[in-house]
Amino acid sequence: MIYSRPVYIIIRFAEMLISSASRVLNAAVFGGSTYQTTSARAHIDGLTSAKWAKRERMINALFFFQPDHCRLAWEGEVAAALKTLSRAGH
Repeated sequence: MIYSRPVYIIIRFAEMLISSASRVLNAAVFGGSTYQTTSARAHIDGLTSAKWAKRERMINALFFFQPDHCRLAWEGEVAAALKTLSRAGH
């Protein structure tokens, strides 16, 4: 869907606020990194930890409208990191 520039800016700002809140939650509550959202961490840590696998299921249920939200969040963060590395010439 194509949005007008003002609508796009508002949507992106809202996404960034939500992402920032998730990163604070990951760092302050769960002792993780501010570079990773709670959803992305739930996906990757859920592969080896029953506690995080349960959190991943809970987060995915909360975001029921986005199938496999945590996996998509992790893939999005990986893609953004690769884009940053590419811009830096790596």
